[in-house]
Amino acid sequence: MLCTLGIVLYCFFAYETLEDLTENISVFMTQTSLCGRFFVLAMYRKELLVLIRTVANNFYAPGPEEKAMVQRTIAICQKLGKSIFILYVFTTLAMISHPLTADERVLPFKSWYPMMNSSVSPFYELQYMAQASLTIMEGWFAGAMDSFVISMLLYGALQFELVAHGIRKSKSVEELRTCIQYHQAALQYGEDMCTALNPVFTVQVFSDNLLICVLGFQVMVMETDGIKIIRVLLHLVCAIFQIWFLCAFCSHFTTQSSSVYEAAYESTWYDQKPAFKQMIWMVVERARKPVALSAGLFGEMSLPLFSAIMRSSYSYMALLSQMNEENFN
Repeated sequence: MLCTLGIVLYCFFAYETLEDLTENISVFMTQTSLCGRFFVLAMYRKELLVLIRTVANNFYAPGPEEKAMVQRTIAICQKLGKSIFILYVFTTLAMISHPLTADERVLPFKSWYPMMNSSVSPFYELQYMAQASLTIMEGWFAGAMDSFVISMLLYGALQFELVAHGIRKSKSVEELRTCIQYHQAALQYGEDMCTALNPVFTVQVFSDNLLICVLGFQVMVMETDGIKIIRVLLHLVCAIFQIWFLCAFCSHFTTQSSSVYEAAYESTWYDQKPAFKQMIWMVVERARKPVALSAGLFGEMSLPLFSAIMRSSYSYMALLSQMNEENFN
């Protein structure tokens, strides 16, 4: 809390250039986004626990082919989780190590407190340890939360994929009835995900829109020597990949939920009994509207939304660049 307070006070009382201001805004937006998402997850803790406990029971895997699909998805989640943590570890190390290579005493993030000189011992050492500890905790939490959300999206998409696969292979009323039961469970799982994760996505889209803008501006105006530029570049890469992963896997989730509708038409319903045909019609009606996750007023979480975020971030970045040029002139 004291670290964040010092960063905010610097924005009001001590910044000298627009570059300094945007640097602290990017740090503050990152911390605000993490706190906001943590608060939302804490609010929907019960719903998230239900999702975790029921996810394995919703996999329709009667044969080796379906079990191989489950194992393949688990392996993908593990690889993505490791990749995300590696990226965040390097970003965290760059953030806390760039002051060690500077010619003078600087902190990982600029801060200001009244009646305190941050470059004098022991205030410098205390602030450095506090900021470094906070950065490590933020990196760990961001990696854990992003890995969790992406895994839930992939496991939710897998449920619909398995149901669609089962419907295509169904040859009897009993097999189709089982698929319908699993489809109903997958739909309920999707509704619970929307309830728990839509507020998280709203916070994420809003913060990343501004974060990509200010980080991109810093890259444009910052000197290219030293480890600080690497820190800013890694931070920008994290912000872009973070929102891209969410939009891409939410889009994948929606696509797989609509695949059940397509699978009903692709099944051999025309060669089956009237009861089978009637049940297929029920599947078509239930799967007609795909499950889509959204980010509040920003719209549906999808790749078109990611494109819109990048366009708006570029527009804001161009505006900041113009303001910076006017200040120099």
